[in-house]
Amino acid sequence: MAGHDSIRSSLGLRGSLWRLLAALMLTGPAVLGIPGCGFHLRGPGEPLHFSRLRIEGNLNAPMTAALKRKLEHYPGLTLTDKADDADVRLQISSEQRERVILSLTTAGRVREVTLRQRVKYQMVNAQGDLLAKPDTLISERVLSTNDTDTLAKESEEKQIYQQLQDDAIRLLTLRLQALRLPQAAGVIPTDVTVVPVDAPGVETAPAGPR
Repeated sequence: MAGHDSIRSSLGLRGSLWRLLAALMLTGPAVLGIPGCGFHLRGPGEPLHFSRLRIEGNLNAPMTAALKRKLEHYPGLTLTDKADDADVRLQISSEQRERVILSLTTAGRVREVTLRQRVKYQMVNAQGDLLAKPDTLISERVLSTNDTDTLAKESEEKQIYQQLQDDAIRLLTLRLQALRLPQAAGVIPTDVTVVPVDAPGVETAPAGPR
């Protein structure tokens, strides 16, 4: 009996290991830490290179409102309502959801559609000078329709639009993380030491002919 118990225990352990391995394979490289194509997604708390942000546009629009809620809790970032108090002004001029028919059945019914989220934006400083050229973010998914289960497809469509919105927020956050503010004129970087020309040991070359 002890031998049978040992065999069952071994088989159960192997089964658990296989189930664990299968789960890890399904979760993909993000969990396993396996390098993929070389693209590294910064984490949600990646430090920004500025501290004060103003979001401009229709703050009641779904994606803009969700982005604002997320950034309210971003480490080291303060959202301001005053344009002249912002290091960066994120101007979202429009966000649109689109539904485009891809193919029809022989009976003329819709077979596949493309669901798309389109966001137009630009980044400026307090004075309105461009920090990054105007851009448009586009996320999309293809959805197969089914006349026999309309309610299920409507629910799936809502879920896909939510995923597209999350994609747009993630991409805008990455743009903010990558933004570098231009250095103000006359400001000396902290890692540069300036030595006066008349300091001891400093030699100056004679001026050449003009």
